[in-house]
Amino acid sequence: DFSIFSHNPPAGTQDNGEEGSGDTDDELRRVEEEHRKKQQGGRGAAPEPEDDPYGGSTDENTDVEEKGEPDQPIPELPDLFGGKRFFLYGEFPSQERRLLNRYITAFNGEVEDYMNERVNYVITAQEWDDTFEEALNENANLSFVRPRWIYNCNERQKLIPHQPYVVVPRV
Repeated sequence: DFSIFSHNPPAGTQDNGEEGSGDTDDELRRVEEEHRKKQQGGRGAAPEPEDDPYGGSTDENTDVEEKGEPDQPIPELPDLFGGKRFFLYGEFPSQERRLLNRYITAFNGEVEDYMNERVNYVITAQEWDDTFEEALNENANLSFVRPRWIYNCNERQKLIPHQPYVVVPRV
């Protein structure tokens, strides 16, 4: 009997080795069977997946590329941060640091590994720090901004004013 399903064979039988039988499919079947047993309160045997006429996948095979559709070029990203240099200051969760680096680089900005005189924007989630004062004395054109500015530029796909996102000294 041919089946499109790979399944855990009943106890005492062997897997027929059909292509497509794999741990993931087996695990899904096992979980579905356990769920059915719980719903039935443990009474009676659960029907086998082969008995379900709708159990097969109804998704179209999307692995085959459509003929006649020319490849579309990837659209150019806006050059939002061209000529701007950024420094990520303070602690960021690694995923957030990676995302900030990705957005800045994607929009043609440059991320510096350490603070230097070429940096235009310091991206920080921290409150004002005395070291910011020292950095401003070295570079008066420096702006300390929240990461939200980078995210909002990405969401709107344009350079928005950074002033609403500036970190300022507490009074």
